[in-house]
Amino acid sequence: MPDLFNTLNNLLESLILVKLIFIVSMIFYIIFLLIVLKQVNSMNAVVSEEGPSATVRNIAILNIIAAIILFLTGLVIL
Repeated sequence: MPDLFNTLNNLLESLILVKLIFIVSMIFYIIFLLIVLKQVNSMNAVVSEEGPSATVRNIAILNIIAAIILFLTGLVIL
């Protein structure tokens, strides 16, 4: 019976490691998206078209919002 407890304990420890890796990778992804948003803003300063530039900026912002929601959901659930 103690063998079963050791196996379950090892499984839980490995799952905690997977959860930690997921949370850290989401933090890096959010940082990456903030850099993408900065690049989009720089592009908008150079390109003078209003329609496509605004669309790209809105998509970048929506992507950041989705990543933050995913991060918070993962933080709560995991």
